[in-house]
Amino acid sequence: MRLKILRKLIENNEAELFFTGVAVNLLNLRPEICTLLLIKSPEWYKLQSQDMATKIEKLKKISYNKEFVRFTEVKDKNDFIYKVEYIEDENELLNSYSFYPNKMVPPGAAAFWLGYDLIKEILI
Repeated sequence: MRLKILRKLIENNEAELFFTGVAVNLLNLRPEICTLLLIKSPEWYKLQSQDMATKIEKLKKISYNKEFVRFTEVKDKNDFIYKVEYIEDENELLNSYSFYPNKMVPPGAAAFWLGYDLIKEILI
């Protein structure tokens, strides 16, 4: 169902998928393909972020590595999924959102910054 929604958004030019680069985690030497999914539809975000408390409860019932995943840190849905607004100044961006190592894996950080650099090119 979610893929159908995404395909429809792409067909209607409300979303675009970009290749941004490749990141390699030096701890396991596994390459990660980085992409940016640019969604221009405000309705998509509302649909995907609704009823996050129920989704978190379902995830708690699934087997996971408790050493690395800490659901107790999730205070509300905005800690779990949130929209990052474009901020031109990188220092202001870092201070505005919680980009901490306990919330983002190294390849995720690389993917974020590659996507951020591409967004700067697209918006300018």
